[in-house]
Amino acid sequence: MLSRTGPLLFCYTALASACITSSSDDVDCSSGKCDIDQTCSDARYGDGTCQEQIDCQVPDIDCFRTFDTDAEAATWFAEFEALSAMQTGGQPRKLLDATDPRFAHVRELADKGWEAFSKARPVGELAKKRPGVVLIDDETPNAFVAPDISSGKAGFSIQVQTGLLALNASDDQLLGVMMHELQHAVGLHVVGGTRDRLRKFYAASDYGDPIGRLEDDDPKVRELGEPWKAAAEEIGGYSNAELGGLPLAGQIGTLLQFAMGEASKTNQAGCTASAELLGQFDADLSAAKEVLGGALTMDPSLISSRVDDIIYSLDYDCFSGVSLSFIDAVAQMVGATPDDVVANTPPEDLALVQGKGVLDGVLAVTEARRAAMRDAEARFASSFHRNWDKLRYFSIEEDADDTSVLVLRDAGLEPAGEAGFMLSFLGDAAASCQELIDNDEVPPYGVDLTDEHHATCWRAYHMFAWRDASADGPAQTSARIIRRAPAPTAPIRRLPIPKRLKDLVVY
Repeated sequence: MLSRTGPLLFCYTALASACITSSSDDVDCSSGKCDIDQTCSDARYGDGTCQEQIDCQVPDIDCFRTFDTDAEAATWFAEFEALSAMQTGGQPRKLLDATDPRFAHVRELADKGWEAFSKARPVGELAKKRPGVVLIDDETPNAFVAPDISSGKAGFSIQVQTGLLALNASDDQLLGVMMHELQHAVGLHVVGGTRDRLRKFYAASDYGDPIGRLEDDDPKVRELGEPWKAAAEEIGGYSNAELGGLPLAGQIGTLLQFAMGEASKTNQAGCTASAELLGQFDADLSAAKEVLGGALTMDPSLISSRVDDIIYSLDYDCFSGVSLSFIDAVAQMVGATPDDVVANTPPEDLALVQGKGVLDGVLAVTEARRAAMRDAEARFASSFHRNWDKLRYFSIEEDADDTSVLVLRDAGLEPAGEAGFMLSFLGDAAASCQELIDNDEVPPYGVDLTDEHHATCWRAYHMFAWRDASADGPAQTSARIIRRAPAPTAPIRRLPIPKRLKDLVVY
């Protein structure tokens, strides 16, 4: 639900990513009724094996981990939470049971949401199940769904953080959150390659934005956007040269944090000082991000100076006298042997890190990734004669927003009702965003393309645009999306550093 380029973003999904349809079906229920058979004639449905894509309109019942009680769901999520906290070095958050007065409210909303949703959307035998509810004692306003660790299935449970209930939001708005998170589970967005299969790359013009779900995947845009996004997911979503070799997030950022933990066993005071510099820099960068799009507004020379100070501290305070190599650090972090790491590392990356200490390897990989990102940006500008900020990709979150419009319309409510709720979290910038929307000007898309939510103001703008575009019923265009989805591409090989459990949840 939360976005890195905007304060609060809600997540809706469509089931199109999990099924194959014909052009005659009203797969989005846009006319007020669903022309969808809630049964499935595909012999693979319910055969005991999760099929991410089947020849009917409902998701495979075998792709869900369901729960008979909320207590069972809480026990299930407690394991996920404990392992996630261990990976990040934190403490598991407290889970609140039915004795907490807020729990009954969440349970009621989830039941109302599922009753409405299961009647309006294709869910098959899942309609017989009740979604679990897990209430987390966390003041951050958020809700999410998560995969089952052991099976990789979608956990049929909504995890709600208490901060969400502390917002000045109506029950209708909270009800929307319940339904939207459920669609993340029902759409199998936490299962296998669903997220990647749905994604389409295209380019916007200088005069307006097309509706992403109505666009075909452009291989030329994908050729530039996909590697950029893959690199950014390893080091953070900013290509600014002044950031040098300092990772801001991603797997390389996680590796640096792990290595600092190991180095602190030798240089505790020095690593603490380096960690404080890193933490303050991250906070200052976040405070300096442009609100509507997330662009860094800090003076580039100041960024360069502070990055140099941090790297100097890491080198001479934290890692001084530490002989940990990059390969050994990866091996220790993922529980593999150094030989396994070498064997699974692409040759071009191995050339960057082999024989180097962990800090030098991190700096080399990060610099290479940022250079590749800037190269993709320059090639896009040269090929399409427009700035990089016109690159677009249709994501699970955009698909989710589109679905929210259709579901709210089907319920007789304002189709773009959630847009106003999103705008409220822009604070003082909400008026500027509303002015752009009123003038039909395209807001910033969001600089950090690792964030599939895109920027909050852009999402609100898009929801109004889709409300108008879908007013007469987008059944055929919706089916067209499924037929014209991108062909599977070979995954980009990267360093064998897996994502953390917290990165597998969908907000």
